[in-house]
Amino acid sequence: MSESKDKDQEDYIAFQYRTLENRISALPFSLILHILSFLSMKDVVKTSALSKQWRYLWTSVLTLNFNGDYAMEVETRKFITFVYKALILCKSPKIEKFVLILKYSPCFAFDLNIFISFAIQNNVEDLELRLDFRCSEIECYRLPQYIYCSSSLKKLKLNCCDVMPTSGVISWKSLKSLSMEAL
Repeated sequence: MSESKDKDQEDYIAFQYRTLENRISALPFSLILHILSFLSMKDVVKTSALSKQWRYLWTSVLTLNFNGDYAMEVETRKFITFVYKALILCKSPKIEKFVLILKYSPCFAFDLNIFISFAIQNNVEDLELRLDFRCSEIECYRLPQYIYCSSSLKKLKLNCCDVMPTSGVISWKSLKSLSMEAL
């Protein structure tokens, strides 16, 4: 008799799970993307395992939040590779927010330039770069020149970045908020 009750309870839990999954999947596409915008990209990509319907949903998010702050230097290279793969698969024609948090080393400057270029080319409005390192021990990351001419930027938050335009010209026509720390 107890086996029957256990089986009934398992069936009920499975039904509740399918019902919940169907409720979430039934939400409007834009609302699901908005909900995903609060997660790190690592977690957003994991949603592809939920169902066939969700398999490529993550490629359309408007907020790209890459948090590699936890990584050691060897793991940082894996994190950089993850960012490249995510950007290659990204289908969003416009990026509302791009966040990059990582333990910086000058060997990653080229990669950061590519990531920032991707964000600028996709008309990013909110760009946040938080680079963690000991400023006295290594040289700061120097922002690429093209960032100073971005007309789409509305919010820019920088941490441990060298802000020195080579041409001396900064043209942030839409910028409404600028935050700079540990420069």
